[in-house]
Amino acid sequence: MSTAANSGTHEALQAYLDDLLGSPEVGQLPVTIAPVPVTPEQTPSALPRYHLLCAGGVKVALAAARVAVGMDADQDQAADRQWLDLGSVLRGAPVTVAVPVVAIPLAASPTWGLSVESCEAVVEVADAAVTWRDPRGSRRWLAGLIEAHGAVIVDPAVLIEEAEEHGIQSAV
Repeated sequence: MSTAANSGTHEALQAYLDDLLGSPEVGQLPVTIAPVPVTPEQTPSALPRYHLLCAGGVKVALAAARVAVGMDADQDQAADRQWLDLGSVLRGAPVTVAVPVVAIPLAASPTWGLSVESCEAVVEVADAAVTWRDPRGSRRWLAGLIEAHGAVIVDPAVLIEEAEEHGIQSAV
């Protein structure tokens, strides 16, 4: 497009906008667009978030705060971590695995992660929708239940504590 044609297009567009919006008065401040006010329905939710996982055929919820953010289970990280097979724990025979199926690195433990079959979604759940186990009994790592999602909540800190207590070693 030539400069003359481009200039003509610009002038035509400006004339259209002036007709549509009215031409600015001399000395009038330029119009600024104020941000749209955010209503409570649009604010980010303060509800706790959970990763819905599948391990050993069981739907499991893991608090999002317990998952390391921005980490993938690439070869370097897999070598630096011990991967606890969550499905084996749920079936009663906890073991670590050399290569995780789906790796869930844990935020509070740079040396441990969980291996699960799949990661299905991240959901927000109100505290009132969680049935907490108190006391936890023999399966201290089983923290509660989110009935609406059919998922048990696991406490990874207790899982790792028990794994270390029972001398489970990584196969890596």
